[in-house]
Amino acid sequence: MIVVALIFLGKKGYGYVRKFRHSKRLKVGFSGVKFPKLKLRSLVSDVPVSIGLNIGNFSPSVFTISQISIDVFDEENNLIAKPQSPLSESIQLDPNQNNTFPLSYFISAQKIKQIITKAGGITTVGTNYLTSGSYGILLKLKGFVVAEGLKIEIDETITV
Repeated sequence: MIVVALIFLGKKGYGYVRKFRHSKRLKVGFSGVKFPKLKLRSLVSDVPVSIGLNIGNFSPSVFTISQISIDVFDEENNLIAKPQSPLSESIQLDPNQNNTFPLSYFISAQKIKQIITKAGGITTVGTNYLTSGSYGILLKLKGFVVAEGLKIEIDETITV
């Protein structure tokens, strides 16, 4: 009886160790930031922002994503926005598969004014947009993704 219990526990333990090793092959990145064209009304109303979260499973294991929590911060780590809605149901990542999850945020008019000021003001942001097509506003994305009970930390900086 003890031998059977040890074999069972050993097999379970090996499964957890294998999942942990394979979790290091999960790659998280961002793509497709949809930051709307700033207009005068953007300074008095909330601005919707959509960010594509890419999770690539480069392992032979199947992972289940049970939680995604990523907040948006400015350059000085002041909170700008929280996710619009949490993950409603678990998502399965098959081996060697890449998935994109859209994350929706609303940035308040007050926060828009703050990040424009920190980016150098309206003239600098407008000049950046006219010359390069991007506002030159730095946003930090911090949070985590939980896959099979393993927490993957996220700390990325993007420019919009």
